[in-house]
Amino acid sequence: MFFIDQSLCTQCGECSSNCPFESISEHEDGSFVIDAKICTDCGECQLNCPFDAIIEKEENKESA
Repeated sequence: MFFIDQSLCTQCGECSSNCPFESISEHEDGSFVIDAKICTDCGECQLNCPFDAIIEKEENKESA
C-alpha cells in the first residue's frame, strides 16, 4: 500500500500523470491522494516521484 507524504509532496502531479490505473486524484487544495480501492501497488507513482513523497507502507499482518 502506498500513500503520499504531504510534507514532502510539492504537488507537481508526476505521480498522478504516471499512474496507469488513475488511482491518484487531485483535491481542490492541490494535494494529491491515492485511492486504495483503485491502487494495485504497481509502484509507478513511487518510481516517478522526484521528491520521494510516495511511501510504501506494509499492511500489518497478524498470525492466525
